[in-house]
Amino acid sequence: MGPSPFGKGMWRGNPTILAHKAFRQQLARQLSQFFQHIDITFSPQQQWDQLKKFLKKQMQHYSRHRTNITTRFLAQLQSKRNKFLRSKPSPAVLAWYLPIIEQQISAAQKEVCDTLALRAGTRWRELGETSAGYLKRTIEQRTSQMTISQLTHPQSGEISLQQLHQYVPPQLKLSADTYDFILEPFSIEDLQDGSKRAPRTSSPGPDGLPYGIWRLVFHHPDAQDLIFQVYKQALLDGIFPASWKRPISLSNCDSKIFTRLLNKRIVHVSNDLINPQQTGFMTNRFIAENGLTARLIIENAKTANSSTIALLLDLEKAYDRIHPDYLHQTLQLFAFPLPFINCITALFFNTQIAININGHISTSIIQQRGLRQGDPISPILFNLAVEPFLRSIQHDSLYNGYRFTAHNLAIASPLSPAPIKALAYADDFLVFLKNQSDLTRLLLYMELYQHASNARFNKEKTQTLSLTGSPQTLWNLILQEHSFPPCDDRTHPQPIIYLDYPLATTSTQLQNFMDNLLNNIKHHCNIHLQCNLSIRGRATVINTLILSKLWHILRIVGASQKGFHQKLKSTLIQFLGYQIFPRIAYQKLCQPRNQGGIGLIDSIRQQSALQLRWLEPLLHLTDPIPPHIRCLIHQLIDSHKFISHHFMVLLFPSCRNKGKYNIDSPIHLITKAIDDANIISNIDLHITPYTALQLPLNIILQASPTNPPPRRPGFTKCIINDFFVFDPTINKLRIRDPTHQDYIKHPTLCKRLTRDINNHHYSFPPFFNNIFIPLFQVHAQRQPILSQHHTNHSSIFSTTQDILEFSTTPPVNFTPFSQVISNNIIFHDWSSKSYRQLTSPKCSPTTISPQNWNQFWHTPMYHRARNLIFRIYHDSLPTAKKLYHFKFPAISTPLCRICHTRQEDINHFLFLCPNKQAVWTQVWNSINVFDLRPSAFLHFLTTGDPPLSYFTHSNLILIISYTCLAIWRALWDFIFNNSPFIPKKIAHIAIKSILSFISS
Repeated sequence: MGPSPFGKGMWRGNPTILAHKAFRQQLARQLSQFFQHIDITFSPQQQWDQLKKFLKKQMQHYSRHRTNITTRFLAQLQSKRNKFLRSKPSPAVLAWYLPIIEQQISAAQKEVCDTLALRAGTRWRELGETSAGYLKRTIEQRTSQMTISQLTHPQSGEISLQQLHQYVPPQLKLSADTYDFILEPFSIEDLQDGSKRAPRTSSPGPDGLPYGIWRLVFHHPDAQDLIFQVYKQALLDGIFPASWKRPISLSNCDSKIFTRLLNKRIVHVSNDLINPQQTGFMTNRFIAENGLTARLIIENAKTANSSTIALLLDLEKAYDRIHPDYLHQTLQLFAFPLPFINCITALFFNTQIAININGHISTSIIQQRGLRQGDPISPILFNLAVEPFLRSIQHDSLYNGYRFTAHNLAIASPLSPAPIKALAYADDFLVFLKNQSDLTRLLLYMELYQHASNARFNKEKTQTLSLTGSPQTLWNLILQEHSFPPCDDRTHPQPIIYLDYPLATTSTQLQNFMDNLLNNIKHHCNIHLQCNLSIRGRATVINTLILSKLWHILRIVGASQKGFHQKLKSTLIQFLGYQIFPRIAYQKLCQPRNQGGIGLIDSIRQQSALQLRWLEPLLHLTDPIPPHIRCLIHQLIDSHKFISHHFMVLLFPSCRNKGKYNIDSPIHLITKAIDDANIISNIDLHITPYTALQLPLNIILQASPTNPPPRRPGFTKCIINDFFVFDPTINKLRIRDPTHQDYIKHPTLCKRLTRDINNHHYSFPPFFNNIFIPLFQVHAQRQPILSQHHTNHSSIFSTTQDILEFSTTPPVNFTPFSQVISNNIIFHDWSSKSYRQLTSPKCSPTTISPQNWNQFWHTPMYHRARNLIFRIYHDSLPTAKKLYHFKFPAISTPLCRICHTRQEDINHFLFLCPNKQAVWTQVWNSINVFDLRPSAFLHFLTTGDPPLSYFTHSNLILIISYTCLAIWRALWDFIFNNSPFIPKKIAHIAIKSILSFISS
């Protein structure tokens, strides 16, 4: 059979040599000589390619030289080690000198191993694959390329491209200042910053030169003139080095530095060009905004019993089908500079592509269409390419989409959300259809976009959703007629997934989704459980690899604390507490490491912390208000018929209709997060009298704990204006009184409230006390009123309800709220971590200081030893006394299982048992230290303070941890295997482990 014939593949520069000072110095000298002898008759692009050949040669020469030196040095060290061991040195010399040699051998072996790992990844790294199976597969060359046969509409005869572009408003064009900004040549500082920001571990292109080598070149003074010329001509003239036009699979790093800088400029100017519903790869836009909007639409549709449906459109090979002519004219439509457009066209569509099959490089072909996935500039170019399609839907006045239904007539029209017609994240489109007319118009725009841009919508893979979950028989017939699948409704067990968010219309669908998510977490826990990790390592796995799968979803999807979160907590405890009994309290594990915990992230607190993303813009409205925030405001206000401002719902729990939203609702998540933060009690709140009159009455009624009031159910549906009135003579609120000729809407309730206040059944919060005055103080504080003023406003105290409402219900002003919160650090300086620390329940402090905890975590030791010491600090060892307390069947007595003389508590378990004291004595004698007194040892276990001043904390905790580990293993070997507990043997094992760890 013989081995498979592989080609030599492509060379890859070794990025590890860039950290060698010798290589950097040698490269600097060689670069100076190179630029002194460069052929000035060559164009800058030819000189650039010559420079790349020179860099490749320098890296190859140094790598070979370094490999030879390292190999010889490793052989010498191994020979030296063998010779030293054959000389049979004394134990003291062996313990001192052997670790030095082995450390040098380890460093040399690591360098050789890293080089071999890079060489082993020659083939699979080029496409970013991480599977070893890629080495066994070949790449099938595409033999035919899709071409556009016509750009003419088959019915009307109008050019599809021009017809599609007419939906883009004419004002969406770049200004003259932006024009100059895009075409401004890159400075050397820009290029140096671009090379510095590039990922260090990114796979290089076909030239094999990594980002790191370009960072060195860009900082070399002799290279800067050539660098400036090459990148300037690439930007303004579209003239590139030949190596930029021959990407085999990945662009070269120097080319990606150029496109990364271009992308930075385009993204900066494209926010005004691309509609707010497109959130993919745009600055200050977030993928969860679309998920949040979709969830709010489903909630509102279910309340309104709407028949609107949603379509998740599928674009076939979205990036690969972008046609150069379409992209060229679309960029012209947005008034991008022509030199920039020519630059993009030449860089993307005049390049030569080759295929690497088992190391054999095919002949080159010209790339005629498609954006390169993975190129820094491709996402923003794709967004610009699909923008005319989205604009055609958004600006069609006959296209309805979904309009939020208002049940609260107090919702201010300026804050009402516009109809939501389509949401997009790059090529993930979610469109809403109110009726058959919407579908007809959508199909028209889809067909128009396909003819204009070479795109293709895959109707078979399109998903449809009934927003209410109700079966849509009529819609299904219409969809079937146009080759779409039927609507997903409540009869389906699983929800439709959009951007990894579940668009669940029933609690069963959501429960099934969360159960699958929980099973996925359990599966990953079982995988990581096979690794030999310390408890800190397990916490790192949970925080970074396991729980990170949750945060994206929990930001907008609520979960039951007794259901999902409790099951999740149980799963995490089982993973963390594997082979650990008694288990350490979950809340202790959630504490920071310097306070005795392991920094475990609590999912309940983190879910509330994730709501800061929505609370910040809700409490500090900007102009313009983002669409998803308008939807949030609508749903907040619509939850209560008396509410006229969303601040009321956010800041005052009594303003909320508790039965309107389920626990999985985004509204519930947001209000819970602000309640947990306890904002009202944490800030000095000020409120105007007119604003106070619009608030629900329950906000200001604080029942006295010692003198509780009678039950008043009628108060729950009233607002402050029903019982209080603004008195302009004293500029404060007072309770309505018939003797003052006040109009009273609820006379009986008003009398009861007055009586309750006089009897001290209620007290008022500070913000209301500042603007309220009791009736008995009114006459004393009245100010004289000018006759003209009194004449014009004497009707304020009349019994005419219309005039009274005019005088007491002006527009609500929540500016004091905004100013107080804006000047407070609660939201501007909060992070998820600080929010969790503020809202987490406080645990009793440990007896170990934060400094000693930090020292414990930074001391290197084996995982089992670290676990054991951590359990000792938390009194979590399975002593006979504890097992007897828990009534374990095998434990009939709390006495020590070795000496049988005293109860086995943690101190006896580790030290006070005579057999274990003998182990400690021999360990201390072997390192020439006097016996450690029991009191000093026990003090160390409870406080972490070193009992011996002439030992560093790290060395002492290392000695203690490995001695405890040896005792631990011997004890269980004695219990389960009846192996004799021999102190001398155990001490020898402990000493050997200590020396072995130090040497490694």
